[in-house]
This record gives sequence, structure tokens and C-alpha cells, in this order.
Amino acid sequence: MPAAIKKKRYEYECELVKVIDGDTVKLRVDCGFNVTFTDNFRLSDIDAPEIRGPGKEAGAASKEFLIKFLEGKKLFIESLKYRGKYGRYIVRLQADDEWVNDTLVKEGHAKYRKY
Repeated sequence: MPAAIKKKRYEYECELVKVIDGDTVKLRVDCGFNVTFTDNFRLSDIDAPEIRGPGKEAGAASKEFLIKFLEGKKLFIESLKYRGKYGRYIVRLQADDEWVNDTLVKEGHAKYRKY
């Protein structure tokens, strides 16, 4: 396959079920044709503080920011359809017209990280 060809990305409309922490959410995904599924999704390319252990205050703040930021917004995910280390799909999340992954970094609630 030529280097210029990128991997195919998939986009889906979804609904927030629960914010797990600052970089993990539970979503109900609309796959079309009246097919939905619910799963945990890891936000790609970022790392937010954990909600347990050292730094848990920053983790709680990151989670709370994400809850408020996503409230009432139309959500979409962009996925390469692969799962990460803990079995979660790795995705970019869009709320209205804003990329949530980038917003968390801009607002100081996460750092960029490749994994």
C-alpha cells in the first residue's frame, strides 16, 4: 500500500452515558440502521490525571470539567476501530464543532501523549 494512503477513519454520532475520568467516557454509539452499542472509549493522544492516588484532586477536576463541557452538546466520535491496552476503543471526541481531546489540553486538564 502506498505511503500516501491513510488508514480509514470511521465517524459515528453518539450519546454520553457517563464520564469515567478525564480521558475515558462511556458512550452509546449510533451505528446506523437502528443499531447502537454502549462501551467505554479512551480519548486518543491525551493523558489526564488519574482520579485515584497521587494527583487525585487534578483528576477529579479534569473529570468534572469534562462532565460540564459535554453537557447538552451533540457528540461524534472518530475512530480507527482499534482497542487500546485496557480494551477500550481509542477515539477523538467532538462536541458540537470542538475537538474535546484538544480542549482538555488547552484548558490544562490533560497533556498530549502518544501511545
